[in-house]
Amino acid sequence: MLIDSWDDIPHEQIAICVPTNQMASETATTLAEHGIRAVEIGPDGPRGDDGVHIGTMFRFKGLEYQRMIVAGVSDGLIPRDDVNRRRTTDPVRHRREVQQARSLLFVATTRARDSLDIFWHGTPSPFLAPLVTAGR
Repeated sequence: MLIDSWDDIPHEQIAICVPTNQMASETATTLAEHGIRAVEIGPDGPRGDDGVHIGTMFRFKGLEYQRMIVAGVSDGLIPRDDVNRRRTTDPVRHRREVQQARSLLFVATTRARDSLDIFWHGTPSPFLAPLVTAGR
């Protein structure tokens, strides 16, 4: 596991940001299975200090971590499928919600002080297209 390789970093200086509450819960379970304590980030900030901080993109504004993982940056999750479906039915709302999703991703990625790792499954978010294309 990637976090295990960061044995020189205190766990409270590592954060994992995901798009949904369900993914946050699943991530906490996976970490626990590997013997790594997770601390949920709630509306008022982290609910403890001793562990890897986990939360949705809505929770990271104003926080900073030595190492940051942003996971689930997949097409259909960022932005969500229901936002994409509004492209033709409600273009004004579509633009507003796409901009909000882009802003949330930006905030999440700028919480990293020393390193940032971005993960997706399937097709990456269209917001990553410039990065993915440049890497080929």
